[in-house]
Amino acid sequence: MFRRKPAESLMRARVEVYPQVDIAAMAIVTTPLWPAEPTLDHAYETFEHHARHAAFLATSGTVEALTELVRAVRDLIGTMSRLRTESRPGYGNSVGAADQTPLDDALGVVHQARKRYVQAARTDLGLPDGWTPIDPPDTEV
Repeated sequence: MFRRKPAESLMRARVEVYPQVDIAAMAIVTTPLWPAEPTLDHAYETFEHHARHAAFLATSGTVEALTELVRAVRDLIGTMSRLRTESRPGYGNSVGAADQTPLDDALGVVHQARKRYVQAARTDLGLPDGWTPIDPPDTEV
């Protein structure tokens, strides 16, 4: 009977959870502002669950990048919640011009934090540089 070494088990756990953080962050990023349903509560709970799991397993460099990503996602959700409360959708559930700038700013911060997190996580996993995200066409990385 073979037993895994602790380092192998740790690496295997990281390989499983690190991408889940990115996937959960993208689920929030790709949630349209309008319509205001679904709420972002469940998506954030999922993201936070994966982030906490990753933080438990990560090296300090990855935790630092992860912390930045968590803050950026929280700020994005705050911006989206505020806009959903204080404004109304445009024609066809579009985002009004006045609301687009704060939304774009918050999304830009998330994309930069996400990029740093993925780079740190890949370094932690010993993967080579050269990550190319596969994102929906209307999201910017």
